[in-house]
Amino acid sequence: MDDLDQDEMMEYLSTQMTPERAILKVVEEANELAEKAIKWHNKPVDKKPSYEDLLEEFGDLALRFALFSLCLKIDLDKLGDGVEERVDNKLKQLYIYFKGKEAK
Repeated sequence: MDDLDQDEMMEYLSTQMTPERAILKVVEEANELAEKAIKWHNKPVDKKPSYEDLLEEFGDLALRFALFSLCLKIDLDKLGDGVEERVDNKLKQLYIYFKGKEAK
């Protein structure tokens, strides 16, 4: 199995589920990340999920999102460009919002 590269494994796995199943897995992983994030925010320091726990959930979500994208035949490079553009726009909006709050 070590001789398989990530692209081959991703392509194969994307053919093993319907887009409907794939999006449900995205939602499941998003919920798991949300649960860890809420616990990280609300729990006392000794009960907070670790940084590694949060990274694990981010990784699981990223994988499931990538598989969902492949199920829909979305070009991940083009998707990445669109996401990057959205991140840039949202970053500017947040910056303006918080700078405005600071001025008050």
